[in-house]
Amino acid sequence: MATKKPTKEGAAKPVAETKPKTAPKRIAAAKPAAKPAAKAAPKLTRKTNAKPVKTVSASKSEIELCAYYLSVERRAAGLKPDLVADWLEAERQLTA
Repeated sequence: MATKKPTKEGAAKPVAETKPKTAPKRIAAAKPAAKPAAKAAPKLTRKTNAKPVKTVSASKSEIELCAYYLSVERRAAGLKPDLVADWLEAERQLTA
């Protein structure tokens, strides 16, 4: 409803209804988005591009021959013969 408000001159002017003044609305600071629920831990598996290692096997006769030559070298150097050490060294050399 419009009411009339008297002026200094005595004549009343219509006044529009006004709403009571309220404090300006504050804009809330933007909150970070909520993190999605944690997923189940993935299975830990190692993916490699490594090729399978080929094992080199030497025949018994090849090991015997290599061990023989090692023992010949040992004797030529004036050392005592050691059949087991020569055999193991021959295997190591042929499989390396």
